[in-house]
Amino acid sequence: MHELSLCVQILNIVMAALPEDHPEQISIIRIAVGELAGVDADVLRYSFPIAARQTRAEMARLEITIVTGMAECLSCGQKVRIKSRSQACPLCGTFNYVILQGEELRVRSAE
Repeated sequence: MHELSLCVQILNIVMAALPEDHPEQISIIRIAVGELAGVDADVLRYSFPIAARQTRAEMARLEITIVTGMAECLSCGQKVRIKSRSQACPLCGTFNYVILQGEELRVRSAE
């Protein structure tokens, strides 16, 4: 379950961005997860309270925005939606594409 270690890293990023003397609890952490990132958002949601235990984010809510997988097909020249890296271009059937978005796992903000 690598989602637990991802939650720890997310918390590390958020905590590193706070001033050291920041006394307040974190209430919300917003992240973006790409469809092609290999991350199960449901497992991430389940793992977050475990990782946040005994931190300033212990009571925080994790808000996840799913980023659609998009690619540019080099064979037909079209931008297409893909749900996995093993999916062929839905228009021409080739695997000759460049992924444009959907691989990210990014902390957007924290309150």
